Amino acid sequence: LIVLLGFRINHILGKPTITVDVPESTTNGVVTVKGVVNPSDRLTLNNEPIYPDSQGKFEKEIQLEGGLNALDFRIKRYLGRETRVEKQIFYQKQ
Repeated sequence: LIVLLGFRINHILGKPTITVDVPESTTNGVVTVKGVVNPSDRLTLNNEPIYPDSQGKFEKEIQLEGGLNALDFRIKRYLGRETRVEKQIFYQKQ
C-alpha cells in the first residue's frame, strides 16, 4: 500500500498542470480554446466547468466581446491543490 501511495502521491497531492492553446488576437467573434489537463482534475473557465475526455483533452467555444477578453482557467486537484492560468484574447471587430 505504501509503495502504491508513493507512486500516486503526486497525482493525489501534487500541483495540477494545464496546457492551453489560445490566440493572442483574432477578428472572429467566436474562438475555440483547446488544451490538455489531467482527466481526474476539475477544470473551470471563467467559473464554468469544462469536462475533458478520458485522455484529458478539452475544447470550448468562447463568444468574445470587442476589445480585450480575459480567460481565467482554474484546475483543482482531488485534495485541494489549485493552479490558476490567466490568458487574454484581443478581439478586433471588422
